[in-house]
Amino acid sequence: MIEVIEDPKNCEGKYKQKYAQVIIICHKTRKTCLAIIFILSFLSLLLFWQCLKDYLKYLIGFNLFLFLLAWFVFFLTDYIIIHNLIYSDIFGKRIFRRQKKQIASKTLQK
Repeated sequence: MIEVIEDPKNCEGKYKQKYAQVIIICHKTRKTCLAIIFILSFLSLLLFWQCLKDYLKYLIGFNLFLFLLAWFVFFLTDYIIIHNLIYSDIFGKRIFRRQKKQIASKTLQK
């Protein structure tokens, strides 16, 4: 699900550990977002059932808005956290690129 742009196997200890910590943070945040979404979805389904029971048409629109808003917030946070954080210059490409250059220069010097 998460693609690594450059191979982290070539990295040494602290860079590999930093990358693993970022992935763990992203997964925890994603699980939290999913839990919030399922709670909001459950609440919206309860509201929908209440609307059908009481024939209150105006609540159906609010229920649909709440449901769509919850999923929109999830996909927005998912995109920001997973894609931008992992592939950012701080945690992603720059670290691996710098490390590969150091390894390449060491092998050329030998």
